[in-house]
Amino acid sequence: MKVIIDKLRNYNLTEKLFKGKNKNSILSIVALVECIILLCITTFSWIESSSSLKIKGEDLPINSNINYRFDVKDGATNMVDLSTYFRPTALYQLAQASTPDAKNFYFKKDGAATYRLGDTTDYNTSYYNIDFQVHNETAKSYNYYFNKADIFDVTSDNPDVTDEMLVIAEKAMRVSVTAGTTSSNTRIYSIDSKTYNAVNTKAGGTKSITSTGLSNGSEYNYQTNTNANLFVFSTTGGGDDTKVNVKIWFEEKDAQFAALTAAQKTALLGCTVKINLQFVNAASNFQTFFFDDYTFSTKEGFEGHHVTQEDQTKSLYFYYKEGTTISVVPMTTIDSQTEATRWVTASDEGEATPRISDDMRKHLATNPADGYFFYGTYNAGTGVKNEQYKWPITAPAVNDGDVYIFKALSVLKNNTGNVGYGVWDDTDIELFQFKDQTSSATDEDYNAYGYQFITRAGENREITQNRLYLSDSTTASAKATRMYYDAATDTFKGYFEVFEDNETPIYSFTSTDSYTDTTIKVQWTASNSESYYDDDVKIYTALGYEGTGLVSSQSKAAGVGTWMQTEQILFSTELVDASMNKDLRYKVSAIINGTRRYYYMTKHKNALTWGAFVPKDSGTTTSNYISFQRFSRLTSTSNAGTWNSGTAAVARNGSSIFYATDMAATTSLGQWHIAVVVDGSADNVVNDVLSSVENSKLEYSVDGGTTYFEMNELDNYRWYTNDFDSTVTTINYRWTAYTGPGVNEAVFTYGHDLANGIYFNITE
Repeated sequence: MKVIIDKLRNYNLTEKLFKGKNKNSILSIVALVECIILLCITTFSWIESSSSLKIKGEDLPINSNINYRFDVKDGATNMVDLSTYFRPTALYQLAQASTPDAKNFYFKKDGAATYRLGDTTDYNTSYYNIDFQVHNETAKSYNYYFNKADIFDVTSDNPDVTDEMLVIAEKAMRVSVTAGTTSSNTRIYSIDSKTYNAVNTKAGGTKSITSTGLSNGSEYNYQTNTNANLFVFSTTGGGDDTKVNVKIWFEEKDAQFAALTAAQKTALLGCTVKINLQFVNAASNFQTFFFDDYTFSTKEGFEGHHVTQEDQTKSLYFYYKEGTTISVVPMTTIDSQTEATRWVTASDEGEATPRISDDMRKHLATNPADGYFFYGTYNAGTGVKNEQYKWPITAPAVNDGDVYIFKALSVLKNNTGNVGYGVWDDTDIELFQFKDQTSSATDEDYNAYGYQFITRAGENREITQNRLYLSDSTTASAKATRMYYDAATDTFKGYFEVFEDNETPIYSFTSTDSYTDTTIKVQWTASNSESYYDDDVKIYTALGYEGTGLVSSQSKAAGVGTWMQTEQILFSTELVDASMNKDLRYKVSAIINGTRRYYYMTKHKNALTWGAFVPKDSGTTTSNYISFQRFSRLTSTSNAGTWNSGTAAVARNGSSIFYATDMAATTSLGQWHIAVVVDGSADNVVNDVLSSVENSKLEYSVDGGTTYFEMNELDNYRWYTNDFDSTVTTINYRWTAYTGPGVNEAVFTYGHDLANGIYFNITE
């Protein structure tokens, strides 16, 4: 037998942690044995061995002077080599065996029907026999279980060996555990519960026994145990020693193995059995806790990075308590994920290691207020900690399973300080983006800076990136993500839980960099009934807000926005008296998801043009028209007069600017595609010189053409005309008097280069 036992040589913690398959224990007898079972009729099978057997102890240093005694106490992680436990010989004997009680082992004599009763010389030759003691220095009593059911793994290079035969060989392996000295109890275990006739006399007599199965939800398997009264062995606290004996053998009387044909048994000669045996208790099955940092820092000079990387003098810690006992576990960074910085529980020396016992994990699952992560500093000697950021593990509770990953999504600044928000790994998250195209209309700086978005409404028009939050509630709560402004993409970004169809993302803009109900000024309800325009990138575009429009004095105005693509709509007042606009504001409306919504417009600096963003292609049909409304700047109340583009919507054809042509007290007039206007009001030129010309008209032609068309009269002094082909560069005007049938007399003509604007002023 070639015994290769050092499974732990491949114990790469980082790799294990990422795979989420790491199981460690206070008492973990890891017998990873590669051995060759020679299934023949001879009494003994001689097998070569140069082996080591290692015991993995989590927080369990071994005192080698006290006969393999494990001291159960806190504080260290050790790996102990027990290779000297085997006799210093290269020839081990491993034989087929049968036993009714895991004490008396019988070996069939060569060529005979009788058996030999084994003695102590068979230890670790014909079968494995391991003794150790558990010295429990804690105040607790611990029940121990098998860590998992898949103890045995049988492989073979023989092509005649089928997978079914290998499974039969695995299920023929046996483990017995005896604990205590005076009133010991022995139980025989196998992968599945088995009933078979074990040899109990030298003459070959048998006795029916049943082994206890470890698979299919066995209560003796720690991973499936739900009954604290069922355990493999127990230790008492207060410094008592518990002696434990473990035996491992191949049971030749296993019913499935015995049913194999002689040829099948011969084919199994030389198969390899790997044995992985671990005992754990609820307190000793240490878990690895991950902390994946998906936050976006808004710290100046560090924007967009993760907050736990802002200051290299600080680190991450996991704080938890049970009763009056408080623990602070350091964490260290390992290979980062694509979007996150990954932290993992670490030793005091900074090495990644499982540190949270399963007892504590279960305690935190029902008492989440007893644990939290914090980023800052901690002095283990004095117990003084500085918590710069803090992530409570309130709800949901710690997820169940092999991997415990807390995903930090944000740090909120509220009345209690910088308190983080995050979820556990069983909650899906995704990146949300928010594009601000909301016209700002504040009272104190109205029109002072030209066109602007609401998130630019801070001092000196800076990006107020600490002021935008994403949550699932219309009131401020700890479950919110502070979003970061990415100048490269002109969007705010933040990770949040995936929203179901009946859930709604809520975006909140605050007046300060804290997040409380009193600081929220505008909220956008991003209805999920609207479709995302890009399934891979969730970008919600803020278009406006309803209310008085005085953001500085109005709390929680209702925001208006869309998931769809947007475009800027312009409203020109160039064709109406500019002096009438000094105390007016304007709104634009469009239909979003079947509902007409209104957005404030902002005046473009030094221009008689107002602008706001609307869903793309709004106002291109008569049913989905765009409407403009004027209201008083001073009182923020609506005045009579609304420009509806409905009747002329089909004429828009992609145009983004609507021209007001009249400000009637009721329904105002306007149209798309105004290209030029002729103004003859200066010095009353038209009125004084031409008003007496009967049947006169102002006409135009393009690019020196000879065909003239009549212009539309705006008032007594001004005329306008519709748009032209994009190639038109000049307009020629003429004032024509129609003095009789067929008589067209040009009183005067003018030329207008369109490069100089849409206005043409007649001055003489």
